[in-house]
Order: sequence, then structure tokens, then C-alpha cells
Amino acid sequence: STGGGFALQSGYWGGDATAALAVAGAWSTKAPMLTARNGLSLGALNGIIYAAGGWNGSHRTVLEAYDTVNNTWTAKVSMPGPQTHAASGVINGILYLAGGTDYSVEINTFRAYNIAADTWTGQPTIPAMPTIRQTAAGGVINSKLYVAGGINTQNQANIPPIATLEVFDPTANGGVGGWSTL
Repeated sequence: STGGGFALQSGYWGGDATAALAVAGAWSTKAPMLTARNGLSLGALNGIIYAAGGWNGSHRTVLEAYDTVNNTWTAKVSMPGPQTHAASGVINGILYLAGGTDYSVEINTFRAYNIAADTWTGQPTIPAMPTIRQTAAGGVINSKLYVAGGINTQNQANIPPIATLEVFDPTANGGVGGWSTL
């Protein structure tokens, strides 16, 4: 780790979408995203930050890549469907998106973007996340994607947070991948 960080300030409905990069404790403004949005998911590999999905008046299928060296954004192949507020992480060159929302309801949709091939896969090729939820946190440890928390507002007047922690192992089930609840 270099002690740096990355943040996106995204316009809600068509406003400015600015990237900021912190290196050695100082923030600097970078090139704006091609598509302003919030609720997007991020993953990074080899100095490139991938920004997937999100919302800017409608759910987006946009995937954009930010080159931290050249300060440029590039449009990538669109997602197969909209996904907002998904947990995310990169494992072995694959950006995974777990859960989130799809139009108006929470989902357990699980998608995989192969960075080198610029292609997406999803169900039934890879298994859906066991718990339907949005705004969960995601992180990668030892080549496994951990997804914790979130909410599910479906058919509920009172919306309690979810305490479930699930892990996706891409090597399980003969390389198809599998989920387990911890």
C-alpha cells in the first residue's frame, strides 16, 4: 500500500462527477467521470479503477475505467443489466458485483466482469448471492469476496439492517464458485 486513497464525488442528476486521488496525504482533483452517478461500485486492478452501475435519475448499466497514471476515463462494455448500491471486489482479474438494487427492489444478483476480456457473466453461470440486499459492504481477503450488512426494504414497514456475513470463493464447486454464510 502507498498510503493513498480514491474518492468519487458524483453528481446526483447530471451534475459534475469528479474523481479525487490522495497520494502521500494530499488530495487533488482528477478528470471527471464520463457518466455522473451515485450508488456505483468500485474495484481496482493494476492502477485502473473500475466504476460500475449507479444511479443518475435511472439505474445505470455503465462501466467506466479510470487510469490513475494518465488521468483518463474509458467506457467499457456495459453491464448486462442495471445494478446500484452493490458490494464489490476484484479477485484474480475479475470485478465482482454482489446484490444492490435493480430498478425498484433489492436483488441478490451476482455479476462478474473479466477485466482482460472486457466481458460480463452472471447467473446461471455463477451462483447468486444467498441474501437479497443493497448497500452492503464488500471486501477481498485471501482471494475471497466478503459481503456484510446492508438492508432489504422489500415488504417491510420497518427496515432493520442485515447482520449476515457471506463469502464467495471463486475456486469452490470446480471453479464455478460458491457462497457460504459465516
